[in-house]
Amino acid sequence: MNSLTKILDKYNLKVNKFSYINKCIILNTDTGKYVLKKKKNDKKEVYDYLLSRNFSFFLYPENTKIDNYIIYSYIDEITTVKEEKAKHLMDIMSEMHVRTTTYKEYSLDEIKEIYEDKKNRINNLKVFYEHLESRFSEAIYPAPYELLFLTNVSKIYNSLDYENILLEEWYKSIINNKKRRICLIHNHLSLDHFLDRRDAKIINFDYSKYDSPVYDF
Repeated sequence: MNSLTKILDKYNLKVNKFSYINKCIILNTDTGKYVLKKKKNDKKEVYDYLLSRNFSFFLYPENTKIDNYIIYSYIDEITTVKEEKAKHLMDIMSEMHVRTTTYKEYSLDEIKEIYEDKKNRINNLKVFYEHLESRFSEAIYPAPYELLFLTNVSKIYNSLDYENILLEEWYKSIINNKKRRICLIHNHLSLDHFLDRRDAKIINFDYSKYDSPVYDF
């Protein structure tokens, strides 16, 4: 609380009202509405890099000094259905990936490690859904969500099979090429980290790094 009081005094923020959303503090002040979040690491270089690539769909902190909290302007988002919000987020993330793309060469061990990791993830998901299907099928009177799952589980299996096909295609192409596309990725992407509006904003770059864009999607 002492560190919070210090930062409020430091930036002369006169608080009229405050509330909490998850781990963030929402402040109503004489000069506007702000969000305070405990700082995990300094991402100023990431923000400046994105601006240098003409990408501005993110919230730049109001304070760039060494503080225990990060201060952001509070921004309201429009009300929309989550499918539309997800599509808008994917469009913007694709733009960020394109603007920060570069290429490096894989080693053969890196290629095999990625391939085996993805293969195992797909197989584990399939086993997980097969277990659910078996358990739900045993119910004499399945609950509505169980019935919904059983009716649509074939779509999940089809998606996983398609993922396997794409993975095999990627493996065959990369073995010969060995070039790897890397870019700045958010690495903690969710609809909660996206403010949907005309000048949309992605938030929470705490886990961002340079890696394959596939990890964001």
